[in-house]
Amino acid sequence: MSWLSALPVLAVSIGFFYLPGLAVLLAAGARGFVLHAAAPAVSAALVAVLAIAFPFVALPWAVPVVMAALLAIAAGTAVVHRLLTGAWGASRRYRKPTERSWIITALAIAAVAITIQLVIVIGDPTNMSQTFDAAFHLNGVKFVLDSANASSFHLSGLILPPGASSFYPAAWHGMVSLVAASSGGDVLMAANTVNIVIAAGIWPAGVVALSRALAPGSRVAILAAGVLSAGIPGFPILPLDYGVLYPYFFALAFIPLALALGLSVLGLVPRGTLAPPVLAALTLAVTLVAMGLAQSAVVFAWAAMLVPAALAVVVRIWRGSGPRGVRWAAVLAFGIAMLVFAAAWYVIGRLGNTSPWDAHASPVYALYELISNSREGAFPAVVISVLTIVGLVSVLRNGRWWIGGMWAVSAVLFLLAASLPYGDLRNVTIGLFYKDTPRLTALLATIAVPIAVLGVSAVWRFAEKRLQPRLDQRLRAARIAPVLPFFAAVLLLAATQGNAMQYAVADARPKYAMTESSPILSIDERTILERLGEHVPEDSIVAGNPWTGASLAYVVGDRRVLNPHFNISSDPEHVTVNTRLNEAGTDPEVCAALESLGVGYVLDFGIYTRDAGGVLSFDSTTNFEGYLNLAESGAVTEIDRENDKVLYRITGCD
Repeated sequence: MSWLSALPVLAVSIGFFYLPGLAVLLAAGARGFVLHAAAPAVSAALVAVLAIAFPFVALPWAVPVVMAALLAIAAGTAVVHRLLTGAWGASRRYRKPTERSWIITALAIAAVAITIQLVIVIGDPTNMSQTFDAAFHLNGVKFVLDSANASSFHLSGLILPPGASSFYPAAWHGMVSLVAASSGGDVLMAANTVNIVIAAGIWPAGVVALSRALAPGSRVAILAAGVLSAGIPGFPILPLDYGVLYPYFFALAFIPLALALGLSVLGLVPRGTLAPPVLAALTLAVTLVAMGLAQSAVVFAWAAMLVPAALAVVVRIWRGSGPRGVRWAAVLAFGIAMLVFAAAWYVIGRLGNTSPWDAHASPVYALYELISNSREGAFPAVVISVLTIVGLVSVLRNGRWWIGGMWAVSAVLFLLAASLPYGDLRNVTIGLFYKDTPRLTALLATIAVPIAVLGVSAVWRFAEKRLQPRLDQRLRAARIAPVLPFFAAVLLLAATQGNAMQYAVADARPKYAMTESSPILSIDERTILERLGEHVPEDSIVAGNPWTGASLAYVVGDRRVLNPHFNISSDPEHVTVNTRLNEAGTDPEVCAALESLGVGYVLDFGIYTRDAGGVLSFDSTTNFEGYLNLAESGAVTEIDRENDKVLYRITGCD
């Protein structure tokens, strides 16, 4: 399928991300760049909160119902704003009109560059990530559509026993479900287009917002933000390559915007850079809701990165001329907040203690990866790394040490993930991120890019100071001085799209390729799944080893599956089928479990199971022995075949 056919779905994705947020922000009086930068966060927060609220008022998760609710919220916001201010919308503009063309150019550069990268990575718009967590997320969207429930308290029901559920952030799944439901129901295409909007739209706008906050009035910083947001391997490509980390990727895209709003609320950037103080605080709160309902750990990462900035405010208050009581109150409040934050980090972080990910590098090599913005032997991102160092030196020299502190927090987390040996200290410090180095690599990228933007600004100021007196007359004579920054942006774009980005794209591309030997779902397996509707009744459940492509029968073949993910239910009947299905011809207990669960068919996709990210280090048939030697078991009858991939009907209990 061509990407031209995906353009309508892409348009729907853009609409769901921007229109609800724009409507609410306009109603609340927002104007200027904050409308574009914050609209997706507002949309995502509203969608995720509505998804949680709907079950309590017996409303189904359906596009017309959601749209009606969003319109009602926008109208209500307008009325409240009118009552509080006496005006409809904003009474003045908050963005400097002269920056408009620079912002548009920066965002256009980023959008085009990142979209090209992701189109190359994904290949076909209906391809899927060939990594194991893709099954949960894609089947999760299908589960949302079928159950008409997108609540974060419902999604885990996909893999839990009937009636059981727990909290799992479902903002990404809710957004994808709306796009899929509005554009023909193709979950795979909806997921890919949603991810493109997040990567090519939301992320660069956040970087521009943070860069404007850190370098107010610098048009060069605006252009550099757009260019550099497309030039680091750690984000947005890495979380779409490894995992796959769709919810984490979604939440991380909001980090720069949330940092910019946080700095605005703390008073560390010029007043009104993004929005007036009250509106900035409200927008920040909504953005944090969006992040928390996408992937909660990212809110903790944001808070940790903002600690140095908060400390800078406390130091400023302490050194000020205010009353002694106010100064001590600031210190006490900061200390209490840090204790509460540390306790929450520890308690919630314990959820990741059982994660198996260990250190992969020595401290020295981890330091090299940190400085070079690379991972595990990949090409270093030389240009951005040098600019990051320049940016750090620049902020330290001008006294804004807290900016370097934000980078230092993410740097320490990365170093711990990359080099700290397995043990209690690793659990406590990075259990919140499942002790997973790629997650912290991606986090580091979200602050490295804005720091690198400051590096570009520093280099530009140096060049202006040293070279402009000599070149100014010639440049004016040639009438190219006004467009010189744009020429520099083109050169910077070329410099950042070298070996590091080419390697990142080339490394990610096989994770989406559909071939005869694809790690999760091969061409033959997908062909079988697409024919399931011809052979399997709608009310029948399909069994199969979830480490193979069998788990994707739900999202691809539109038939429910026993095991939608390798994190399977521990229900005794599930265990019986998974471990003893091949005994259905001789064991009445297996037949009873099959009848109770409604399982009538089984997919035999062999024992070839390999994550595209690397060869598995364990036996994927463990706990799924019931799917071995099915052809010789006498428990099944062949219904469909594509080479060695087979669909069987379970007949041993007939």
